[in-house]
This record gives sequence, structure tokens and C-alpha cells, in this order.
Amino acid sequence: SLAIAMALPADGQLIACDRDPKVLEVAARYWKKAGVDDKVDCRCGPGLETLDGLLQEGGAGEYDFAYVDADKRGYEAYYERCLELVRPGGLIALDNVLWKGKVADHQVEDKTTSALRQLNEMLIKDDRATVSILPVGDGLAFAAGDRQTIDIIHNETKEDVIHYDAKEDNGIGLNIVRRPK
Repeated sequence: SLAIAMALPADGQLIACDRDPKVLEVAARYWKKAGVDDKVDCRCGPGLETLDGLLQEGGAGEYDFAYVDADKRGYEAYYERCLELVRPGGLIALDNVLWKGKVADHQVEDKTTSALRQLNEMLIKDDRATVSILPVGDGLAFAAGDRQTIDIIHNETKEDVIHYDAKEDNGIGLNIVRRPK
């Protein structure tokens, strides 16, 4: 969430959600230290409740980007909500979709692996979005709604560089970005 907030324009907004208040407290210290705490709307609670709340607030189609690294068994529901919230051509990123390679091993049948396997199969068949699964780290799925071509990275000045150190990862489970009004 810190890297996302740092990349936002001055009037951009990040909604960061996690169910663990301790995780959010740590993240808030880093947001403040980096001078981006005014861009972050921090919400403590279950991710689906937060996404449903955003939809009830009229947020459908108002967001540019969603990053999900939350309860793996809930990914399919997160994806469906994010499809409603993210504008056409926006981007949804789902982390850990390869689950240490377990999704390819059909002898592994635990609930989390099975849920991620089912998610991946659904993503590939979903005609509402263009989907790519990158086999980096633990697997990262990108879905661009309405099958429109998008620029994932756009930086006119080439001067803004964000350094991300995984050892400092704040662990926020759900991040969604609203475009400036």
C-alpha cells in the first residue's frame, strides 16, 4: 500500500483495508513517514464488507486499480466486487494465485489450493476481462476489465522511482485506488 500511495498523484486516493488493526497501525506509521497518509483512507474490517460498502457508496466504475492479497478462499468474491468497482480498462491484481505451485499439483486438495485453482480456471474463461497470470513470486494475476488495452505503468517524467523493500512489507490485504475527480 505504501508504494501504491507514493505513486498516486497529489489528489489520488487509496483505500487500504485489512482486518487486523495492528497491521494497519504499522502501515499508518509508514504512510505518515512517507508523507502520503493524506492519500490513504484506512478501513479496518473484512474486505468483502469494505468492497460492498464502496459499492453502496456509489463507487461502481470509480476506481482505476485494485490489488488483492487477502483471504485466498475469498478471492473469487473479491474479484467479482472489484470488477464492479474498477472502471473499464482499469486493472485488478490478485497475488499468490499459483500458491507455491500447489495449484498445478492435483494431488493437493486443501481448501485454499482448491479455491485458487477454481479461481484461475474461472479467470481464464472470463470474457469480461483480459487476464494474464504471471509466474513471478507466488503468481500474480492481472485482469483488465472490458478487454481494453491499458498502460500498466505510465510515467511521463521517468524521474519518479519507488523503491519497495519486501522486508518492510506492511501486509495490507486489500488496496483500491480512486482516480482524481
